Amino acid sequence: FFRKEEKFSLDKEFKKVIVPSCWQCFGYGDGGYTNDRYLFPLNPPEIGDSDYGVYRKHFDFNKKQGKRYYINFEGKDSCLYLYLNQKFVGFDSVAHCTSEFDITDFLNNGDNEIIVFVYRFSVGSYFECQDKFRLSGLFRDIYILERDEQHIESYKISYQKISDKDIEVSISFVGPKINKIIEVLHENLVINSDNDIVKFVILNAKLWNAEEPNLYTISIKCNDEVILCI
Repeated sequence: FFRKEEKFSLDKEFKKVIVPSCWQCFGYGDGGYTNDRYLFPLNPPEIGDSDYGVYRKHFDFNKKQGKRYYINFEGKDSCLYLYLNQKFVGFDSVAHCTSEFDITDFLNNGDNEIIVFVYRFSVGSYFECQDKFRLSGLFRDIYILERDEQHIESYKISYQKISDKDIEVSISFVGPKINKIIEVLHENLVINSDNDIVKFVILNAKLWNAEEPNLYTISIKCNDEVILCI
């Protein structure tokens, strides 16, 4: 843990902490509770200096051919800078959302060193003046996700009514042109396609409402990966 006036040094003694957690729980820095003001000087978009924590870990890893690897930080407060094997990977300042980085080209077969700088305040803190305790660190799970080299990067599901009872569903995909098997569970509807946009009709659809919260589950299979959408 470093105060804002301190310079980072790998020579400083690193102590073990539990991840996920907040560093105030281990006696580092100050917490705080507020719901109507900031805990730093108000001067948007500037944030000034901030206390920060540095996480450092060595781990063994063996890459597989035909795979890509993504590290996911499911929550940090407030922003992070990620380094892997002394190379800068990326930055993110959306505190309570997942930060995902493609680390395939940064990984070694064997020993790897990850260093994460987490700052207590960042420009994103201006969007977080809400009723909460102000705690810092990597407070949600962190994991490495293995995916096929050819995989879906993003998708969007939308629909429109084409009659009183029937709806047309449209799924748009971002990523390489690869074969996908799309199945609407409990509807006996299966589509095999490599198109960027896939459309189909559900007859006599049961739409969601407050009295009858009906939901449909769509399964998207691509290579060895299955994505379930409700």
